[in-house]
Amino acid sequence: MNIDAALSEVLVQSSPDLGKSIRALVESDDMSVDARIEALLEAHSRSMGLASVLCRILAERRPDRDPSYVLEFFGKGRKGDSADWAIRGNPYRSSVLCAYGIPRLRQLKPVEHLARDVKHLWSHRRGVAVAGLGDTADPAAAQLVATRLTDRNPKIRVAAAAAVRRLARDGALAREAEDLVGDGLVRCLSHGDEAVVRNAAAALSVPALRERLVHTRRKGGLSPAAEAAVDDALAGAVVALTPLWPGEVAC
Repeated sequence: MNIDAALSEVLVQSSPDLGKSIRALVESDDMSVDARIEALLEAHSRSMGLASVLCRILAERRPDRDPSYVLEFFGKGRKGDSADWAIRGNPYRSSVLCAYGIPRLRQLKPVEHLARDVKHLWSHRRGVAVAGLGDTADPAAAQLVATRLTDRNPKIRVAAAAAVRRLARDGALAREAEDLVGDGLVRCLSHGDEAVVRNAAAALSVPALRERLVHTRRKGGLSPAAEAAVDDALAGAVVALTPLWPGEVAC
């Protein structure tokens, strides 16, 4: 796709080709793309929807870049929001941190920051931390994510299973974490919440864990609902992930 066309398309948040345009910008080797996106950020800094996409594209293009640009724009569109100061002070606790690409920027040491909330008393903070860890593409995140596969809140278990899928997609499911992650997911297959079961089965279907899923199915002992979820996952019919941002690659 032509870069000029892609940049124009990104400005139209409702465009049916938004995802395609974003990927074109992320994957482009045109050296002028970064500067042009930075200029758009300056012009559209008050639009959280647009600024977040532009920030994320920059993070995807070069995760090792200076992260000061994203901290400058993060939350800038929250005019009149009384919670703005808290979000600016700690973006790692905001539900939109992935939309801005915060977890992808290595100089921010996202795993170190997000690890602090993995076992937080509040489920919201645990959920944000788990989603962020899954978005880091960092092998160090896998063992932290695994600890939430036993969370008392079913929604956190679902988020942890989704995080495993994202880490696997990005080649960041560390071999040394496979047993811990795999065992946690297998236990989730016996959970009473169908969403937990189906998301666990989907996570176990990734290449690194698939044999464990096959073995679990053959061994038996699962409920009929869990057996159906496992069979679906082995056949490639897995529950879809909710995108963290408009340009996320499906997994």
